[in-house]
Amino acid sequence: MASRVANAGGDRKFVTALAALALGGFAIVAAAWYSAQLFGDRGTWVLGVSLAVIFLLVGALIVSFARDRRRHLVQVTAARDEAVRSEAETRALAAELQEVNERFIRLNRELADNMEKLRAAQDEIIRKGKMAQLGQLTATVAHEIRNPLGAVRTAAFLIERKTRGLDIGIASPLQRIANGVMRCDSIITELLDFARSRALQLESVAVDDWIASLVEDEAQRLPAAVALECHLGLGDTRAEFDTGRMQRMLINLLTNACEAMVGKGDAAPPRPIDNPCIVITSRLAGRGIEIAVADNGPGIDAHNLDKIRQPLFTTKSFGVGLGLPAVEKILEQHGGGLDIDTQQGRGTTMTAWFPVQQTRKEAA
Repeated sequence: MASRVANAGGDRKFVTALAALALGGFAIVAAAWYSAQLFGDRGTWVLGVSLAVIFLLVGALIVSFARDRRRHLVQVTAARDEAVRSEAETRALAAELQEVNERFIRLNRELADNMEKLRAAQDEIIRKGKMAQLGQLTATVAHEIRNPLGAVRTAAFLIERKTRGLDIGIASPLQRIANGVMRCDSIITELLDFARSRALQLESVAVDDWIASLVEDEAQRLPAAVALECHLGLGDTRAEFDTGRMQRMLINLLTNACEAMVGKGDAAPPRPIDNPCIVITSRLAGRGIEIAVADNGPGIDAHNLDKIRQPLFTTKSFGVGLGLPAVEKILEQHGGGLDIDTQQGRGTTMTAWFPVQQTRKEAA
């Protein structure tokens, strides 16, 4: 549109220029004619006409050249405008394509995240189903074993009492029986902790006082070579939890830390630790109460780190591999969880956390 308007304007200027040239040529001819009439010189008339013709020819050439140049300039301007418009359209299209591409990338990322969440949810459903079946099985087996085990314990106690003071050489076998019964009873307790699903028996407890009392009692059962340190930072903070289950949870963490450094009974750890030490800390965090049990043992191998949370997995020569799964289940029942931080050759820190107040859903 702009080029057509420019062309129309150029045509009008060309006509105006030709008219001006014609008038100029007519003026020259008129001046020559008037001079010839005035002076009677025919040569002046011929010269005037010749100059007028030359003036008209040169003027026409100049005007034609100017018109061509202007037409070329208009074409160049139109081409430039078209190039600018095309560039703007290209940039707009490129921006639109970029936005579409980013949208596709975002959708692909969201789809991948949703697929990962779906797989995790499916794995969790399968895991919980297996855990429920395993829990029912372990509960049944535990109850069936505990009754005859009680009979063995009672029989060994009666034999020991009736033969006390007699030198008949059965003291050592009876002690082995008692140790075996205690070991079986510990395994049964782990099985029941793992399988138990009844409602929590909540109590409001001063957490630091409860930890200090429990650690003091448990220190009497741990090997004398293991040092215990408490750094409790909750003060008078109180929390609601099932003290019976939480007691088994904390004892399990202390026992695991101790066995990682010094082993259990005659079973020595693969890498003995000099100056074994367990540090118990407590603090109030954004997610609730945190109780950490840290040891300076050998740490956990990277390829075993994910497996230790699985039921029946153990690297020890004793136990059934239900300690940590039972701990996690107790904490999950309280709306919390278990974090594991380990470094090879430097030790492991297990942090149990749970909310200060229990909701009705968690307590059920």
